[in-house]
Amino acid sequence: MRRIVIGMAVLALLAGGPALAQRRNPPAAPAQPTPEEIIKKRDKDALEREYQNALRNTDQNTTPVRVDPWANMRGDDNKR
Repeated sequence: MRRIVIGMAVLALLAGGPALAQRRNPPAAPAQPTPEEIIKKRDKDALEREYQNALRNTDQNTTPVRVDPWANMRGDDNKR
């Protein structure tokens, strides 16, 4: 009987360990950003806005120029 009680106690301790591991202190609230982080974020946002404006200002409806790679290989039509 003593073995069974000790065995049950050991099993209870082993089963309780992982359960307690999940109940650790909750993560702390995020810290307030430092002035350097605020400046970096503001600069990053400004750069992103400039980039998006540049993309919007480019003319994306232009058709590409067709290039004839064999243009110099053909003879003149006027030589006939």
